[in-house]
Amino acid sequence: MNQVNHPVIIVNPVSGRGLDRSRLQNVERLARKMGWDGEILETTSQMHAGFLAQKAVYSGARHIIICGGDGSVMEALEAVAGTKCALGIVPLGTGNLFAVNLDLPRTINGALKVALFGVVRDIDIGLTNGVYFGILTGIGWDAAMVRDANRELKDRLGLLAYFLAAIRNLEHPISRYEITIDGQPSLTV
Repeated sequence: MNQVNHPVIIVNPVSGRGLDRSRLQNVERLARKMGWDGEILETTSQMHAGFLAQKAVYSGARHIIICGGDGSVMEALEAVAGTKCALGIVPLGTGNLFAVNLDLPRTINGALKVALFGVVRDIDIGLTNGVYFGILTGIGWDAAMVRDANRELKDRLGLLAYFLAAIRNLEHPISRYEITIDGQPSLTV
């Protein structure tokens, strides 16, 4: 993508530290300043990022930019997995692990520039229990920690929500798991 294109932009206004009504306008203003002239959508409790991304893919979108946290990114990744649709990321969440792992800029302006003009690259993604993932998948204690760092807790505490959720799950019972990679049982933990 070395010229301005017109991807669908999806913004989650409540990612990160809660509701920010100016996000959509800020993202749209910056994108238009860079020459973008496409459709911008805002997630709601009824229309999450995955729903909007899937709708865009079904409508023929070849490029989607998701502006939100890791949850929104994973929902959109699920929608574009196995398609020819590129996914750009503007990290607006609490942890932004996916964007950090991809070494994306942390500012809206910098990440939006990469999402609009950057080089498309393939990444490996995983599938567990019928759900695609691109950051990590967890079982046991770490999965319980991420689950329990809910929206309300993250709104109040930011990254400390994960620390508190980790402490709450220290007594998580030990479980046994079999891990299968490419259809072959690989590890029992």
